[in-house]
Amino acid sequence: FDDHTLYWAPHSIDKDRFEDESGERAPEARKWRRELGIDDDEVVFLFAGKLGAKKAPDLLLDAYQQLAGNRHHLVLAGSGPLEKELQEQASQEANVHFLGFQNQSRMPTVYRLGDVFVLPSRGPGETWGLAVNEAMACRRPVVVSDRVGCAPDLVDEGQNGYVCEAASTERLAQTLRACLENRERLSEMGQVSHTMIQDWSIENESRRIAGALDEHLQ
Repeated sequence: FDDHTLYWAPHSIDKDRFEDESGERAPEARKWRRELGIDDDEVVFLFAGKLGAKKAPDLLLDAYQQLAGNRHHLVLAGSGPLEKELQEQASQEANVHFLGFQNQSRMPTVYRLGDVFVLPSRGPGETWGLAVNEAMACRRPVVVSDRVGCAPDLVDEGQNGYVCEAASTERLAQTLRACLENRERLSEMGQVSHTMIQDWSIENESRRIAGALDEHLQ
């Protein structure tokens, strides 16, 4: 396709619901963190999605277990075929938490449990990764693999997150360490995420699709 037949329309979510301008979700998340035994100053890496091979939660757990220290946590929200295996692998890890399946209505709170959202998909078929949009709308920095389709559009390296090589435990562990070493910047990076995602709204998507159709139907 040439430039005259391509129109940009952002792949979008119900952004307003995740932004939570009323401020109700942050206190809910803080309370939930404390119930999980997570202090306010500890860093939480969050995975949310199906616990299956494509999204590579096993790779994330392997990488997390390479980290030194104990002032960080891994929270996995979701269910799937790898769930039992992952739970067995983490059975001696007090700082790894499994939330199970979470209803979509609770996801704005789930994303706020984490300080960094991680989607380390190995594929195939991770054509976009709308969870990244959702996490960014919740003001979270993001770590994704280079197999995640949205990476070129939504991740500004070192500014709102990081892109790492898919299927590499070592590279993912290095990236998680970089987050811990720059923990004072995580909130700032989350704000960059929020700014970047502003154009990726359903309203903007529908307006651009309608505009493209109008141009060709006139």
